[in-house]
Amino acid sequence: MENKKVKKPFYKKTWFIVLVVLFVIGGIGQALKSPEQKAQEAAEKQQKQEEYEAKQQEKQAKKAKKKEKNNIKDSVEKLLTGEQKDGEGYSLDVMELNDGGYEINAQIPYEVETEESEALLTDLLTKIKDLKFENVKKITIYALYDMQFVNVVAYPDNKELKEQVLAEAEKNKADREIKRRTEWIEKQFDAWDGDHIALTRLIKQNLNDEKSFEHIKTTFIDVSDETIKNEMNSIFQESGFNATAEIGDLVITTEFSAKNAFNATIKSTAIGIVKASDDTVYLLAIE
Repeated sequence: MENKKVKKPFYKKTWFIVLVVLFVIGGIGQALKSPEQKAQEAAEKQQKQEEYEAKQQEKQAKKAKKKEKNNIKDSVEKLLTGEQKDGEGYSLDVMELNDGGYEINAQIPYEVETEESEALLTDLLTKIKDLKFENVKKITIYALYDMQFVNVVAYPDNKELKEQVLAEAEKNKADREIKRRTEWIEKQFDAWDGDHIALTRLIKQNLNDEKSFEHIKTTFIDVSDETIKNEMNSIFQESGFNATAEIGDLVITTEFSAKNAFNATIKSTAIGIVKASDDTVYLLAIE
């Protein structure tokens, strides 16, 4: 007959005995703690729970703020896109303020300058305010022309900022006019020898032998104010020229040599005028 190995009950097994001993020791240790120790542990546990809940609330608050900020930005972007034919070119920033509110800062490029942009900006400001975001505390919208500020509207109204932007806009406008004027003048002259391209063409059409034309020197008078305009018109009248100078025009004088009807090379002077209103060039005389 075979001897069968009898299994020990689980409560007699080593691992169970060890667990019971540890449990008993732990219970004894807990029982031996003073009321002060127990109170301290409870307080620490409570503090950890409160810190955890505070962090969770902070996360939720940040998430809500981000959602609110994105909602404001998306809503304003729809308005700005409507302001632009291609929906591009503007810049928009929604910034959080120290009091928990928001500031909207937008820059819109327009193909108009200071005066014309006022109504456009005011209308846009009204549309943004009509979105009724109660946490939007400040709105500032700039108009750009040629990549420079030309106007601004703000909520609440900021007179100091507006005066500063408009003053800078006037200066920039004057600088742009000077630049445009300079470029308009420079493009009319040959960069190599300085002759006025269109006037030279007219001169050659009035020569006996246009191939014999040799440019010597070209100068011009910029009719930039009323005094110069009156002086030029007085000279035109005395010389019998059928022309009138206006502010912005150029009076051109070109010295050149060319062959006359007798095949002799002679020096002459041509006088012409460029009308700023339509870029038309007139040859007034060859002397």
